[in-house]
Amino acid sequence: MASNFGKTIQVSTFGASHGYAIGGIVEGLPCGHTIDIDELKAFLKRRAPGQNQLTTQRKEADTPEFLAGLVDGMLSGSPLAFMIRNTSQHSSDYNNLRDIPRPSHADFTARIRYGDKVDMRGGGHFSARLTAPLCVAGGIALQLLREKGIEIHGHLKQVGTIQDAPINMVHPDMKALASIATEPIAMVDPQKRNEVENLVMNLKKDGDSTGGIVEVVATGLPIGLGNPNFDGIENRLARVIFGVPAIKGVS
Repeated sequence: MASNFGKTIQVSTFGASHGYAIGGIVEGLPCGHTIDIDELKAFLKRRAPGQNQLTTQRKEADTPEFLAGLVDGMLSGSPLAFMIRNTSQHSSDYNNLRDIPRPSHADFTARIRYGDKVDMRGGGHFSARLTAPLCVAGGIALQLLREKGIEIHGHLKQVGTIQDAPINMVHPDMKALASIATEPIAMVDPQKRNEVENLVMNLKKDGDSTGGIVEVVATGLPIGLGNPNFDGIENRLARVIFGVPAIKGVS
């Protein structure tokens, strides 16, 4: 079993949802760049669980411990290795999944492929918990890209049938998108945020759920990224984006 992606910069993840820790290794990062750790922690807090009633109630600080590749806050040129300790795992909550696998999860397929010894507690290595190491790598990448004039921000374009205010794709308001980064519901329109919160809370009360659309905007990119025909920028992005378990489509 291997979990990695990338060419110039390679990212590998390890660990399981209810194991001792999860983490990652990032290879190919440029040497000598200082990483703002406080900014990285603020970025990671955006996905950390247990912050409000709209997210999973598992409580994790999601604090990365850098084991190699970072010296006094500066990239040293060697592979960047880090781990995030799991401090709030309750494997007993998932005991029934040994016999009753969840729909749309890897519980059944992973057990058939890897055998009865595969660690599937809380989803194991296939859990959305493994998006935390991706966010560490992504948060560092955002800082490096910004030095080159590349900005990347996003918002919830739609949840259920509720749509956020549209983004001007010719002249996107990147400051507006950046300003909602810390909102529990990352929509530009505050009225729509309230509507979505009410929708989610009602669905939660009924034991139901809904889907949504995330829209991401990148500005300052150089012309000609990617290669034909199976290694284009859309192809590369799709492979990585589908690594997030909840993603079901890319447009």
